[in-house]
Amino acid sequence: MKTDIHCKLLARLCPTDLLTLTGDQDAQLLSTDTVELQDIRRTVDFVYKLQAGEEIYYRHIEFQAERDPEMNHRCFLYNTRMIAQYQAPVITTIIYLFRHHQPDEPVFRVMVRGREVNRWQFDCVRLWEIEAQAALAQGLPGLAVLVPLMKGATLGRIEQAARQIETTAPEAQQADLLALLHAFAGGKYTIKQLERIIGRDRLMESTVYQWGLTEGLAKGEAAGLIKGQLATARALCQKAVRKWHPRAGTKVWTAIEACTDLAALEEAMLNASEWSTRDILRRLSNG
Repeated sequence: MKTDIHCKLLARLCPTDLLTLTGDQDAQLLSTDTVELQDIRRTVDFVYKLQAGEEIYYRHIEFQAERDPEMNHRCFLYNTRMIAQYQAPVITTIIYLFRHHQPDEPVFRVMVRGREVNRWQFDCVRLWEIEAQAALAQGLPGLAVLVPLMKGATLGRIEQAARQIETTAPEAQQADLLALLHAFAGGKYTIKQLERIIGRDRLMESTVYQWGLTEGLAKGEAAGLIKGQLATARALCQKAVRKWHPRAGTKVWTAIEACTDLAALEEAMLNASEWSTRDILRRLSNG
């Protein structure tokens, strides 16, 4: 199951809900960032700037679905470079989605002649260890989306999660959150079972469903795939920008049509609710 686009969208829609998993629920969320690490030319998603009392710090969240033997080394590189870049404390939390992809303990060790001389430790959340009913009791739509990956995630609890999303999430976010719930539950239940809980019409309204159409183009020829993906990505980006910036000028629409970078279009689409039109133009121009 590919989860990258789903986790990105969830982190954008419900940042404060996810912070209950990391222990930062009492901190004030100051901003959400997509960080470009300058010296290694990598982009890190899900970096939240927080304030607790007088202290300002950053929480970096890494969702992990597939086994990665280099995970600890990668988090070490990201963490140390962000600390240097921000000149502030950065805490990394790895959220593991599936039990069978769980790696070793989240520690990067420096060994010399068989002796540990230094270590860099990360926080870790294993979703399958969290009780689904306890998560639902918090009444947070961002946690409700993740219920299918939690302990005791029966079909009844997934239906409870869907109803909770419909009653607690902003109306503009409900279709996307329900589609994410459907996607995470797809590994355990059939489409027919889930469509009884989440109607097909609601799914078709969502960004997740539309983006899935782009992924489905992977069966085509390479040239046609790229052309089709770009066309769909541009259409989705336009839809998101039109929703959040109905008065966007001609420059924005021209930039979307001219952009040939799928990642830039995806990022602009996911961040349209938070970015200004100037931010969108800058990202599409860089892409």
